[in-house]
Amino acid sequence: MKDRDLDFLIVQYLKKKGYAHAEQVFRVQANFDRSAHEVQSLDHHLDADSGLQDLLFSYAAENDPQHLVDSFEQLVAWSDSSLDLYKAELQRVLYPVFVHVYLQLVQYGASNTAADLLKRYR
Repeated sequence: MKDRDLDFLIVQYLKKKGYAHAEQVFRVQANFDRSAHEVQSLDHHLDADSGLQDLLFSYAAENDPQHLVDSFEQLVAWSDSSLDLYKAELQRVLYPVFVHVYLQLVQYGASNTAADLLKRYR
C-alpha cells in the first residue's frame, strides 16, 4: 500500500465520520487528488464497516509484521498482570486473539513470524 492509498483511507474515514471541514483541510494540505478510476479501485475494499479497519490492519502488517506479535505479547503481559478477579476472563480472550493474529500473519506473507509466534505460545 502506498502513502497515497493511506491518504485515501484517511479521507474516507473523515468522510464517514462527517468531518467535512477536516476532510477539506486534509485534502488541501496533502495535495490530495484522486481520479475516478483510483477511487473505484480502492472503494471496493471499503464497502463494509470493517473494510477500512481491515485495510489499515493490512497496511500495518505489510510494513511490520513484528508489530502484531509485539502487540499480542503486550496483551498477554497485560492480562497476566491484571487483578485476579479479571484474569481468568481476560486469559480466555487470548486464544481467539492469538488465532486471529496468527492467521493475519500468514495471510500477509509473514509465515516465519507466524511460526515463531506459534512455537512461543504453544
